Amino acid sequence: MQRTEWFLAPGAWLCAWLALVVLLAVMPALWLSILTAALAAALLWLNPGLLLSVFRRMRYLLLSLLLLMGWTLPGDAVFDSLWAPTWQGLQAGAVQVMRLLLAVWLVRALWLSAGREAMLAALYQLCAPLTRLGLPAKTLALRLWLTLYHADRLISLPFRTLLQEMRCLLQQGVAAVGPDQVELRLCRWRKREYVFVLAAWLITGFLMKVWA
Repeated sequence: MQRTEWFLAPGAWLCAWLALVVLLAVMPALWLSILTAALAAALLWLNPGLLLSVFRRMRYLLLSLLLLMGWTLPGDAVFDSLWAPTWQGLQAGAVQVMRLLLAVWLVRALWLSAGREAMLAALYQLCAPLTRLGLPAKTLALRLWLTLYHADRLISLPFRTLLQEMRCLLQQGVAAVGPDQVELRLCRWRKREYVFVLAAWLITGFLMKVWA
């Protein structure tokens, strides 16, 4: 496996993303709203395609999450009806939507900037210590790569084209379509990566203690 030099290894960014996902679970709604608005504005300026693609692919999931919590959580009714949603439910649904959007936007930005191979190499490096427990890290990384290779390509296609592609894959076998070899380019972690990850998790722990 070839080693590639980065300013910060993708695995370090992935660890920081995991720390942020943990932090989002306890982040107050006000800070969550500010962070969502700031990130949306930054993506709208830097990469509007990423912003819109996430909304397009997740619109039904986000709407379902908002409506489900709006109609199931008790509270003050939005309007005078037996089947009316509650303000508390809609607020809780909006909070969950913002958490999901932040997590997906950031991991998607990391995925696009680093590339599929670099991300899978980062996942392999993070899972490599588990080989001491008997888990096949190389096989897991390869299976993830093949799954994401097809998913990332198919999900961007129009619905009719997607059905045709799926029909063709089922006829000829998925295993016959992907690349024959996968090369993982591993990034050597330096002191800066360890300091960055440690700082990210220390900040996460501190803020969780403050907001809990």
